[in-house]
Amino acid sequence: MKTLIRLMRIDDRLIHGQVAFVWVSTLKSNLIVVANDKYANNKMLQTTLKLGKPSGIDMIVRTLEDTIKFLKTEVAQKKNIFLVVESTQDALKLVSKIEENQLNLPFDICIGGVRPSNESESKLVATQVYLTKEDIKNLDAMKKIGRSIFAQDVPSNKKVSFDNIKKKY
Repeated sequence: MKTLIRLMRIDDRLIHGQVAFVWVSTLKSNLIVVANDKYANNKMLQTTLKLGKPSGIDMIVRTLEDTIKFLKTEVAQKKNIFLVVESTQDALKLVSKIEENQLNLPFDICIGGVRPSNESESKLVATQVYLTKEDIKNLDAMKKIGRSIFAQDVPSNKKVSFDNIKKKY
């Protein structure tokens, strides 16, 4: 049996209504994996995430490094995983580590909610998605690894391809 990652979502709010209910239901996921060093090392922050989790759906919060370890386990192989990260930097680190560990886990990357980190450097590229040049560079690196990348706030809205996002830069 092989680990199944239904989707990786980049969303700076991590877990909230759209992520917790709409995406989990659409993807038929039974486990949300939040890969974030800051939240993994802070029990209070983890509690705030768990408040937004739908009942009946498991959720774990791991550091980026521990996420890679988890994806190798038998437990992970029995789940339909919805992987959530906070930034393109975290996404690139995870994708690179997945490749480096030869885990052979195919999944797409959805850019969901990314608020402007620096007003002068961030550009609105899709609904609720502001990216910097560094973000574009990170996404480009993941695309070169072979990942399909798109922006989409909710599943019922149209996807914006990474190629169309890049045209805004």
